[in-house]
Amino acid sequence: MTSEETLLFNSLTDQIGILNNTVSSQIEVIKKLGDNNEELNNRLKELQSQIAWFQRQYFGRKSEKIASLDPNQLNLQFDGTNFNDINKEIEEAGK
Repeated sequence: MTSEETLLFNSLTDQIGILNNTVSSQIEVIKKLGDNNEELNNRLKELQSQIAWFQRQYFGRKSEKIASLDPNQLNLQFDGTNFNDINKEIEEAGK
């Protein structure tokens, strides 16, 4: 092997070493970006589920379920009483 060939071989070997180091560092960066992407996707799913829950709470069906009625509370059912007659009685009593 001539000295020129030896120099060329050494230069190529150095360049291959540099490229290997570059590839290794890029692989590490890609792994970190992949991990970061996975974390962000998990966070996105978590936030989307929270938004869905809030939307169900805000816009969803509401049903107020009363465990037990208070016996002291008045009943609001109307019994057919004519309120005009009651108003007339009140007016007459005030005169």
